[in-house]
Amino acid sequence: LFAGNGSAALPVVVWHGFFDSCRNDKSVGYLRAAVRSVLPDVFFHSICVKDEGVRDISSSIFGSIDQQIDEVCASLAAIPQLAGGFNAIGISQGGLLFRAYVQRCNSPPVRTLITLGSPHAGMAALPYCGPSRETEGEIERENHFRGCMGGADDVGSYATCNASVAADWEGESTWQEEEAEESGGLSSLGGVGVSTLRVLTASSNGLSGFSGGFSGGLSGLSSGGFSSSLISFSGGSFAGSSEMAGSITWALLSGVGTAVDFCTLLKPHMHRVYLPWVQKFFMPAQYFRLWRHMDRYLQRSAFLADINNERGPTRRNETYAANVRSLERLVLVRWQDETMISPPQSSWFWSHDRSGNLLPLQEQPMFAEDWLGLRTLHEKKKLHFTTMPGSHGIINPSLFAREFVSKYLIPEPTTAAA
Repeated sequence: LFAGNGSAALPVVVWHGFFDSCRNDKSVGYLRAAVRSVLPDVFFHSICVKDEGVRDISSSIFGSIDQQIDEVCASLAAIPQLAGGFNAIGISQGGLLFRAYVQRCNSPPVRTLITLGSPHAGMAALPYCGPSRETEGEIERENHFRGCMGGADDVGSYATCNASVAADWEGESTWQEEEAEESGGLSSLGGVGVSTLRVLTASSNGLSGFSGGFSGGLSGLSSGGFSSSLISFSGGSFAGSSEMAGSITWALLSGVGTAVDFCTLLKPHMHRVYLPWVQKFFMPAQYFRLWRHMDRYLQRSAFLADINNERGPTRRNETYAANVRSLERLVLVRWQDETMISPPQSSWFWSHDRSGNLLPLQEQPMFAEDWLGLRTLHEKKKLHFTTMPGSHGIINPSLFAREFVSKYLIPEPTTAAA
């Protein structure tokens, strides 16, 4: 179906995403199949931070992103086939980390970088916890904007289009409709027949996950040591949180007739993502960007605030921008039914300002002042925004081969000398 010269093509390197491994047949494997269908002889490499599958999955969840970038810089530099440069594909978190590789070391150099559903502008909410009306409003605005652009991708067309629709969207950020900063605590959850305890514990030793099986109502809860942190108790339901040395625990009792909303339970505590030990051990925390806690983010973010050059002119790293400008292409792909990344347009560098307005990249100082070299790429037609069908992580090999490998990874034809 496709024709390509694999021997002339640059090597392809893939970096898997969060809670994934380098040998996953349904993520990395699908990309390998897509690449090889077009470039059958190309050198293909999947980044394994740890050799063993389970350990590689763990390495995508826990640890320091900065340290992992250093390790990958060293490991790729040791592969002879990559010495002349390579094309890179990053899945979700892996795309964000691949951009950090470009900015931090880029030796051997990346020529084309394709990122799939990567949170370049960070995470503004827990996965699947973005308010549905907010998401719908953002998608509506995005579709309106794209319809006005009509496929044009130059700065002049952007300015004209933006002016024509500005009045329709002025002050329309659905974030502004959200309640003021939570004062802590939860409203009573209601319900009767308490029978189950669900506990989420995060500590410096790792995320223990959920546990269940307590019964006997408050007696079971008290024996777990959570009664002193009671936030609300009504009609047989309980919600509580406890912050102890080196750990945070959220506990919830539920029973018949009780609707449990995990997002509601955790939302008042999201600022704790910037606690030093959380930033140190939990990778996704290192790219959370909460607009309501922007000062905390800028001061305490262990990764994203630096890699996005957000800490002001005196701390801006010009090498980051220079390395991004060296790319031949940067292809930013957003899944059309994205619910894991919030906002979904983070994959295109859209981010919230301090008032909660969601801004396209072209409306941000990052673009206007070229903090990362993105404006330069855009003006040279090297920055591409596109979508892919499905929800987060869904990869169709034949579609990827047709729409991405064939368009972006096949070498340009050379003209023989006369």
